[in-house]
Amino acid sequence: MKLASLIREKSNKETVKLKLVSAVLLSVLYTSALAFVIYGSLFYPVSHLVFDLTYAFVYFLLLYEGYRLLIIQQEKYLSFLKALYLKYIVGLLVFQLFSLLLVFLIGIVPFVFILQMEPIGKIDFEVELRLNAVINLLFSGVYFSALTGLNALKSYHKAAVNAEILQKEIAQAQYEGLKNQVNPHFLFNSLNVLSSLVHVDADLSEKFIDRLAKAYRYVLEQRDQELVPLKTEIDFINAFIFLLKIRFEDKLQVNISIPAEKLNLYIPPLTLQLLIENAVKHNELSKSSPLVVDIRAEDDDYLVVQNNVQLRKQEFASTGVGLKNITNQYSYFTPKKVTFQLSDSLYQARVPLLT
Repeated sequence: MKLASLIREKSNKETVKLKLVSAVLLSVLYTSALAFVIYGSLFYPVSHLVFDLTYAFVYFLLLYEGYRLLIIQQEKYLSFLKALYLKYIVGLLVFQLFSLLLVFLIGIVPFVFILQMEPIGKIDFEVELRLNAVINLLFSGVYFSALTGLNALKSYHKAAVNAEILQKEIAQAQYEGLKNQVNPHFLFNSLNVLSSLVHVDADLSEKFIDRLAKAYRYVLEQRDQELVPLKTEIDFINAFIFLLKIRFEDKLQVNISIPAEKLNLYIPPLTLQLLIENAVKHNELSKSSPLVVDIRAEDDDYLVVQNNVQLRKQEFASTGVGLKNITNQYSYFTPKKVTFQLSDSLYQARVPLLT
């Protein structure tokens, strides 16, 4: 938290510094343009120069703050405008109206004061005011376009970085899911179960092979997908649960309660498999005290996976990478939070269902 606070503080200081430096540079450029257009010369009395520079500096500082507030309000009230050019046009018009308002609000005192100074040339005050307004409109238009372009580049860069991070997270999650599913220990146990079944129940052996193939096929087919329908994930989970039930028999109970209207919502692939594996890995399973896993969808479009807690006496070493990957993946798709809660008797995971 302390490091994050220091980073934010440093970023804020850099923003303020950039704002001040740009205001100074733009003030010099603006004052030079104003002097040349109105007076026909870049050289005029120091008293006029100081006053114009001060006026321009304050103007650009306020203009920047106006732009910042405009962007915030634009996202709030103009989100219905899908076309970017419409947002740009509306934003430009509002920004230029704001710049004209600034010209007259902060320009009245300077112009009245300048009238008391020694005139530089023969020019009517009203003409000067109109020229000043035109120059302000030109500068504010260029300024708005430059800031909008800069923000667009920043947004594009941020989106590209986030997309790259997302791909890495998805690849990592796919690797973890594949590793958990296709690890030698799991395969060894599955083949042992199959070996026993072959001599006892040929029909059940055939079903076991079918579910095992279905589970592996799902992992391979979905490894390139960012999201899958919940129905698809549930179909895979039913095959996966079948394999676990053959191995653990009555020691494991899994209850799934998903309304039909929720099955078309989306979830990152292998999310449920990771959560069930997590429950089996960390808890004791016995006929007298079976592990009970409940999977249900709630009205707020959250999927809940919960189980009774009966932790193993000898815990497996766990890095927590699987659960962390679930959280990280969801952070790129939705602001909704993934939550994990552990009490003395119950462990509950809540993950959002996406549209």
